[in-house]
Amino acid sequence: MPNTFDIDGFTVGGERVFVIAEIGNNHNGSVDLAKKLVDAAMDAGADCVKFQLRNREALYRSRANGSITEDLGVEYIQDLLIKIELTLAQHRSLREYCRTRSDVPVHAVGRAECRCSGDPWRPALKIASADLCNPYLIRKAASLGKPLILSTGMSFEHEIIRAVAHWRVGDPIRIAALQQRLPGAGDRHTTRLSARLAELHPIVGYSGHERGMAISIAAVALGAKIVERHITLDRSMEGPDHLASLEPEEFRALVDGIRQVEKALPWTGPGRHASQGELLNRENLAKSVIADRDIAIGETFVEASLRVASPGQGLPLTD
Repeated sequence: MPNTFDIDGFTVGGERVFVIAEIGNNHNGSVDLAKKLVDAAMDAGADCVKFQLRNREALYRSRANGSITEDLGVEYIQDLLIKIELTLAQHRSLREYCRTRSDVPVHAVGRAECRCSGDPWRPALKIASADLCNPYLIRKAASLGKPLILSTGMSFEHEIIRAVAHWRVGDPIRIAALQQRLPGAGDRHTTRLSARLAELHPIVGYSGHERGMAISIAAVALGAKIVERHITLDRSMEGPDHLASLEPEEFRALVDGIRQVEKALPWTGPGRHASQGELLNRENLAKSVIADRDIAIGETFVEASLRVASPGQGLPLTD
């Protein structure tokens, strides 16, 4: 099974990690703020920005009286989404705005919460962890012929195994699975789960909501080919995801850290090779065998008459 696929010209699964700046709902319902977040993400070095697009009527079931709320928790979510969601037309305008950022590769990944669309402005789909076990949605999304990124947060391993089996019936080449660290997960959900996920599916990534960047960078060292983190202009802003987001300078530091790890990862094998810089230092710092005292002509060399010293420009040490 091939271990890469293409999203709008970017090879996902290759040597370069696909960094997604999750804008989500951090635009707070403002197109102007959304554009500023796109600018911040691109300036920070992200390969992609991601928005969330929902069909609330299809996502939540209705009561007999027509209300789509089921309890206070759902009612709160509904009220919040009504305040901050953008229209489909606004999402399309943001896609066009992303296209104007021609100084860096720009991709917009849509989040398929309930109903999927085959519109060409959405080059890939992200399916939330809540729908990992929703074969109807996954089958519909897969039928669009677009790459899928699926999160595995809140799930049990047997559910992931079952979902992977379901994906393979469709188009497994164009699917990536994200190990997701959700708010409240604690230390139990570590990046080592990414290694286990890689045993189940060839292209894996990491989606984090924790404070800081260390865990996300560690995930790359453990094989993550996609890293997704929320971005905000200010963590103190009101909204559900700002507190679990990175501010622009932090996101830039995250991308820099990921790129440094990328450079350290390639293995040229089969054995250890010294780099050009190491070879230069090797001569100055390496050791040679030299005489420890004057040695007479015809005298037999013994260990006591020799010593080892830098630079390594003389008789080399041998086994």
